Amino acid sequence: FKLSEDKIFTKYPTGVAVLQSPFFFVAHFYSKLTNNKADGFGVPYHKAIDISAIFYLLLGLFFLFKFLKNYFTEKVVLFSVFILLFGTNLYYYATAESGLSHVYSFFLISTFLYYYKKFIAIKSVKLLLLLAILLGFVFIVRQINIFLILPMLFLDYDGIKPFINRFNFDWKAYLLGIVTFLLVVSPQFLYYFYLSNNLAYYSYGDEAFIYKYTPKILKVLFAFENGWITNNPLHLITLSGIAYMLLLRLKNAIPIALLFIVITLTYASWWSTQLGCGLGHRGYVEFYPLFIIPIAYVVQYLLNGNYDWKKYLILMFILICIVVNIKLIYTFDGCWFGKSAWDYVEFSKLLFSPTK
Repeated sequence: FKLSEDKIFTKYPTGVAVLQSPFFFVAHFYSKLTNNKADGFGVPYHKAIDISAIFYLLLGLFFLFKFLKNYFTEKVVLFSVFILLFGTNLYYYATAESGLSHVYSFFLISTFLYYYKKFIAIKSVKLLLLLAILLGFVFIVRQINIFLILPMLFLDYDGIKPFINRFNFDWKAYLLGIVTFLLVVSPQFLYYFYLSNNLAYYSYGDEAFIYKYTPKILKVLFAFENGWITNNPLHLITLSGIAYMLLLRLKNAIPIALLFIVITLTYASWWSTQLGCGLGHRGYVEFYPLFIIPIAYVVQYLLNGNYDWKKYLILMFILICIVVNIKLIYTFDGCWFGKSAWDYVEFSKLLFSPTK
């Protein structure tokens, strides 16, 4: 399929633009008032994108805080959110790469979890419609997340009958929910129709899951180029927390473990396992609202009872992870320039060279 030359083509979904649009219009209005070029490319527009990302980050952290308070004390939640923000690449994608989709998805999934938790406790059509709106935005911001979000539906799972009863609504409510979802996602399909005269269109061309039978799991997790754990060693705490939850058969252990497996296999199967330029594997960032739960269990262990050498060791490790993360963020130059994904010399330069 060949696109007409007079059409603007982007393979990326429309959702980020929709969420950024209020900030864009403020920048546009400001540019007109101040006699700047109102062309969408000037400094005010760039600043608007940065402000937009910080706004959605803070809003996401707000809903994440409210969600986590269902499970942990305020002190545990505050500490957990702090180390998530400054110990992982969430900070990087909210500041250095503010135009990418991940901080927006982080906001949407944090908000979805908060209201889904309320929905589990108090079934209502209003909450059902709100969840449909949020899922619609999840889809148009990053389409693959609508499938990756499925394990999250099993939040607080306590048996098949209670789980089925969560969704025991009249068909009219579901019809209204579907219509609401379709209205939210309509910009994406209208854009596809504009491009191709079809509502369904695969905008990524030849890009595909070419490693589906030989997934590059080690590369996704441990490569020096964008490796999730290599670039974010704090996630050793995340994985330890997941193991702890599974061992003690804590609620939500299986959905979180399943989410980790599904995300890892998905991106390990993609043709570009590192997802291009970035710091730490960015495919996990939007799901930190769930991965913070195992982190919070580790924090809860640290804050409860008397301190011993094990707790001091874990605290020291967390501090080192935060320092490493901030150092990498302010040294990283936007892309990986190593000779291969496993070039440890290049990675050591990022760790020990002066900041930008």
